[in-house]
Amino acid sequence: MMLDTLYQLFYLRREAEAERRRLQELENGPATAEIRTIMEDRLRRVEKQRDRLAAYIDAIEDDFIRTLFVLKFEKRLTWRQIALSMGGRNCADNLARTAQRYVAKHPL
Repeated sequence: MMLDTLYQLFYLRREAEAERRRLQELENGPATAEIRTIMEDRLRRVEKQRDRLAAYIDAIEDDFIRTLFVLKFEKRLTWRQIALSMGGRNCADNLARTAQRYVAKHPL
């Protein structure tokens, strides 16, 4: 898995919320069954992909790396913000390289 795939996690969550709102609005309006089915299928696809990426992060055994991934891909902090948040001698470039190495060794 490449890092850009993990970047989608944040947006998939937002997309799922938007799809749920649209479906709720359809229930109150004159939408056809076909439109509802299309939207429900889209929501299922989005949720499946979101769950797959979240499960990948949850399965990371190393606490440091899991925290790094949560801050970057779920909270959408910058590498610099993560370095400041995690403290120690961490710098943004080293954290980014750590994430790249982890993904290279542990593909989805």
